[in-house]
Amino acid sequence: MLTVYRFFSPPIKLFGLGLLLLVMLYCAASRLALQKVPAYKSEVETLLSEQLGMPVTIGVLDSHWVGFDPVLEAREVTINGAENA
Repeated sequence: MLTVYRFFSPPIKLFGLGLLLLVMLYCAASRLALQKVPAYKSEVETLLSEQLGMPVTIGVLDSHWVGFDPVLEAREVTINGAENA
């Protein structure tokens, strides 16, 4: 592996290092941001209610990772009230 690495020119090595740092920054920032998603449940409900013109309630707003993909999950979503269901 080291013998192959010696054949790469310095700009290619620098590009590879920069790309690796960008991927690491993306993963770290995304994981930190996803931890805060449940705190915004009321803001999401308000935004959806304004956009739809009907009351929206969310029972659970959660976030997690599947591989390298962040997943936002809303459960127990009620639109226009439970009495009209």
